[in-house]
Amino acid sequence: SGGSGNGNGNYGSHGDYIAVTANSIWNTNLFYSQWTVLFTVGYIAGDLLTTENHFGTVSKDYVPTNHIARLWFVFLLAAVSMGGVSSNLVNGPLCQGTYLKQTTLCSNALAAAVLGFLNFVLGLLALGVYRLEVIGGDRMPYYFNVTRLPMKWFDGRANCRRTCHRISSLLASAGLILASVGVALVSAPGGPGTETNSVFVTTWTVFATSFLLVKKHVEEAMGW
Repeated sequence: SGGSGNGNGNYGSHGDYIAVTANSIWNTNLFYSQWTVLFTVGYIAGDLLTTENHFGTVSKDYVPTNHIARLWFVFLLAAVSMGGVSSNLVNGPLCQGTYLKQTTLCSNALAAAVLGFLNFVLGLLALGVYRLEVIGGDRMPYYFNVTRLPMKWFDGRANCRRTCHRISSLLASAGLILASVGVALVSAPGGPGTETNSVFVTTWTVFATSFLLVKKHVEEAMGW
């Protein structure tokens, strides 16, 4: 999904669009099915990579604990997609030339690309924090010097879990702020997301995923 040229299309074998043309969709089924498959695969991959038991041998009363981590995987995928399709739009024919680059469409697309890649970095940091939580506070001294700050906050399983969840919640909040700015930019009059296209889909997916992450962290903090 998201072909080169305008950042919003898929190409056939000879470079012809098969899902969109210019900045509009003309093959709706193909367009949405590809994005749905991409994010569904991302969700399943995130679930498999972060599950506690990779063999499926869990009891029927098992409650998964990786709901936040797998959301971070989807967030990561959506963020890099947002940055990629926005960058393609900026480097495509719709933004060629000095005058076109100064239009709202192109300037907001450039900003969306930057925000997408910033959120991608946040996602990588969050998954790194999740990895620290998986290592666990009891094993942390084997990898890090836990007698000094900031690693001292990760010493002990309870401290490690508490610190990791606090960092993850801060990263989720930062992601939601960046995603909100992204939605405002792409949805502004003349922006790249005023019509349904790849920039629109990825930006709103980043926003929705970051909102769900913040919601999950609030529920966890409140004990719901």
